[in-house]
Amino acid sequence: MTTTEIISIIGAISGVLAVAGIIYGFGVKFSRLETKVSLIWSVFIEDALRNQVKAGLLAHHSPYRRTTESLHLGEIVSTTTISKLKKRDLKSDDTLTTAIIRIMGYEIVREESRKLDITVHEFLALSVGTVRDLEVLQTNLNEEQNDT
Repeated sequence: MTTTEIISIIGAISGVLAVAGIIYGFGVKFSRLETKVSLIWSVFIEDALRNQVKAGLLAHHSPYRRTTESLHLGEIVSTTTISKLKKRDLKSDDTLTTAIIRIMGYEIVREESRKLDITVHEFLALSVGTVRDLEVLQTNLNEEQNDT
């Protein structure tokens, strides 16, 4: 073997290891991000959901739904945000919460929660309840239309 062939083999091995390291790094980074989102969900939003149920603003019917006690808060989630959410398959409440934050933007979520004089966590909990309530209403409407 010549020196050029040996250097080529070493370069190929180095390149493969670099690509493997990059792929591993992205995998670790995204799994940590998912873990952080799940932790935020379980610590803050689930607690806010339980508090909203205790306050009578949400009902836990699996999924959480808004009650008549929360009607004084008005429209929590805009129709544009709801239409964007309908295009996605959001089965769990934590993915729905993440989608709401991404679509609305955290700054808007903060502003809206300040307008209503509630915490960001409570706003997100009520947003989840609003969207889930609309999903249940839509399902009931579709079932009624199919019955006729």
